[in-house]
Amino acid sequence: MVSVIIPVFETEEYLRQCLDSVVRQTYSDIEIILVVAHSSDNSARICEEYAKSDNRIRLIDQIGSGAGSARNQGVAESRGDYICFVDSDDWVDPQFIEKLYCAMTSNDVELVECDDYWGSNGTERIEGNSPYIGEEYNLLKVLGAPACWKQMYSKKMWDREGLRFTNTVAEDLFLYSDVYRVCRGSFFIREPLYYYRIRKGSYSDTAKKDLEQYQELFSMFEMLIARYKERGLFDTCKIELFRQLVPHANNRYRALLGWVDDNTAFRLKKEGQLFFAKQFGRQENSFGRNVKVFGSYNLGRIGNFLSADSINDMRYSFSSLIAAFSNTSPKSLIINNHNTYRERMIRKEIERSFCKDISDDAPDLILMDFLEERYDIIDIDGFYYTDSEVFKESCTLSYEHTVLSNESDEYGKIWQSACDRLIELLTLVKKHTQIVIVENYLSEYVGDIYQKSINMDADVRLKNNRLRQCYEYFESRCPWAKVIRAEEVPEGLVYTEKGFEHGTVPEHLNLYYYGYVANKIADIIGG
Repeated sequence: MVSVIIPVFETEEYLRQCLDSVVRQTYSDIEIILVVAHSSDNSARICEEYAKSDNRIRLIDQIGSGAGSARNQGVAESRGDYICFVDSDDWVDPQFIEKLYCAMTSNDVELVECDDYWGSNGTERIEGNSPYIGEEYNLLKVLGAPACWKQMYSKKMWDREGLRFTNTVAEDLFLYSDVYRVCRGSFFIREPLYYYRIRKGSYSDTAKKDLEQYQELFSMFEMLIARYKERGLFDTCKIELFRQLVPHANNRYRALLGWVDDNTAFRLKKEGQLFFAKQFGRQENSFGRNVKVFGSYNLGRIGNFLSADSINDMRYSFSSLIAAFSNTSPKSLIINNHNTYRERMIRKEIERSFCKDISDDAPDLILMDFLEERYDIIDIDGFYYTDSEVFKESCTLSYEHTVLSNESDEYGKIWQSACDRLIELLTLVKKHTQIVIVENYLSEYVGDIYQKSINMDADVRLKNNRLRQCYEYFESRCPWAKVIRAEEVPEGLVYTEKGFEHGTVPEHLNLYYYGYVANKIADIIGG
């Protein structure tokens, strides 16, 4: 029998979908343990309703508070040979338990994990989240994104080793220090069977905006590191643990910007940098690193893994080199876009902010790609703008202008001149600034990590040939830049996500790709 443990606290809106997905499992030899905390909504009443209609459901009043405490209580009451956990605002595939159980028994292991989807839509598969797609699965790789809710455990292992959750944030990370040490065999199912919902009011949505909880996060990190050291795992897991904690800190710090004063923000950044330097022995690390990202949306997503800066300050998106290094026009353009991020990026292009910002304050790291060079150029009396969809939706062109095709020889000459100006700028800051160029291209494939179809659009390949020439020209003239070459990324990760929220178009890639490339960058810049 498999025990399914579900902590329940104020999830009335999502609870029925969760419970329906569990009671309708194709594998029926299960007990469903609902550990119910006192709620101000109707969650408890819904649990009672389901318990009356299905004798496999048991209700337990939670003693104490927190998800970790509820899970411990559920394990203590469980009668199954195997246990798994589901959060009450998530839901699972009809074969979630059957496939994990079969993998557990047929492979004679003590832990089985599946892939998952993240998103806010209750009916739509969003985006896969496995951190080790493209690499061989092992327990060390799981540390990149440990989550108890997409795993099944042997109850014998749980009892034998006295495993328990801590009652802290990120309790999965604490548990994992024990699971890694004692687990006798593991198996990964390369299929998404769990749906993780990101919702308003959840910890991941609100806690990061709370300064007190942000500061508590570092106390939790310190306890976690001490735990790994006590178990003799720190040296083995050091790199993976570092890569797990820094994005947590970056995301929390970024969420504080704009509503704490500048002095507080500066103090928090310095404290975070000192913490990671002390704990991991790295004087330079990617927490609080001053990063500038010039290039595509893809590169911006990659940059989010590496910096705590506000995306509005960090990114220079929707802009080609020709526009960025053009002179500022005396003619004013009226900008109006309901999307404040897009409007901010267009203002940066019109004001030629990239050159000024880099010259005034050399960053620690500049990330670049040339994916925006796929666009033609708008020429208004010798002043250039990127002919992107975002520019056209943001600006009404009342001046006479021409459009310069990016396939023309004239475009190539102007682009090379702009690239030479870029390299002059980078030469001035190279003593203090690391330069990384990522060879991002338009995707020729669409689908998901499991199934893809080729996009036979000839225009994609034509534009990619132009982009390849851009990368080759830059790299030949900027030999100190670090390069993430296209061929370094596993072929299976290079595709446009089917149903991607911002459009299934060749210039958008996917979460697997972003995480993989961010790790490659972290390797070559030392943090």
